[in-house]
Amino acid sequence: MKNWVVGLLMVCMLGACSVASFADDKNAEGVIFSEDFKDTAAAVKKLNLDVNEWEVTNGAVQSKRALNGVARFFFGETGWKDYNIELKVKQLNADPKDHHFSIFVRCANDANLRLYCPGDVIKYIEAANGKAVRHEVLGKLPKPMELGEKSPWSTFKVSLIGSTASVYVDGKLIGKIENLAPSEGRIMLFTYNVNVMFSDIKVTSAK
Repeated sequence: MKNWVVGLLMVCMLGACSVASFADDKNAEGVIFSEDFKDTAAAVKKLNLDVNEWEVTNGAVQSKRALNGVARFFFGETGWKDYNIELKVKQLNADPKDHHFSIFVRCANDANLRLYCPGDVIKYIEAANGKAVRHEVLGKLPKPMELGEKSPWSTFKVSLIGSTASVYVDGKLIGKIENLAPSEGRIMLFTYNVNVMFSDIKVTSAK
């Protein structure tokens, strides 16, 4: 467990070293980043997507490594503190034995908050000073996520204000995480043994 968490922290560190400026996305009140994946080439460049792990199609980004590995990408700025991240997600197919997708927030060199969905629940891992300090179940999804291209989209939202993270799925509050140690950082989307589509990513300032 310790090696696994340390490895992901190293990934966050590498991502933090390749920060891009997203000033052009500050074109709406409160919006500091957005991506609708309508322009494939622009999205690939903007998110620095590894084309061996991701493809942009039909207004979404889709992981290629469905049942045999991981895929990830970063966005945002290292100095982001209080923000809301909202996105749509659907699962196309998955390894029934072990799979999940994750949303990392406040992803910095030695700390992050990871929210992951290994079924019909959301769990979280809080890492600080290079090690996991909490690993708990946050709550159940409003309804299980279906598999397949025709499955409905689910909307996930994480709101970070001060030392509190609030997590919503399809508008329902799943739970709050208090007394967070991670204070600032980027966002990473991560998949493990599951073919996932993400769409309509939006980050706004949290007040």
